Amino acid sequence: MREIKFRVYDKGLKIMKLLDENDSHDELRFLGGSVHYYNLQNGCGSMGDDSEYVLMEWTGLVDKNGKEIYEGDILRISMQGDMQTIPFVVDNLWDLRIGMENNDPYMRIDDDVEVIGNIYEHGDLIK
Repeated sequence: MREIKFRVYDKGLKIMKLLDENDSHDELRFLGGSVHYYNLQNGCGSMGDDSEYVLMEWTGLVDKNGKEIYEGDILRISMQGDMQTIPFVVDNLWDLRIGMENNDPYMRIDDDVEVIGNIYEHGDLIK
């Protein structure tokens, strides 16, 4: 069984934070079959489209440098011998749905995958 980890992006402060079970200011809440982030300092959470926070789960995978791959990360990936920079979203634990316009194709993580940023702090990488 894989370890479950989350990180959260604070839109107001424009910072990414790994959630740590020892941090007394953060809380994960399980509501309606999904997980949400709740900041105990300001009373805000990750529910709703207008939330100040975006919660992202670790895929259980690491890139070629050992960096953990989370939802929303931007990867440099080798596709058919060409290096391309493309975002991804998690489809399941083993395959990633590449963030192209048609949400296809499916591919597996291999030795040529590298995390180069995320869509919140480095959105210019996918333009």
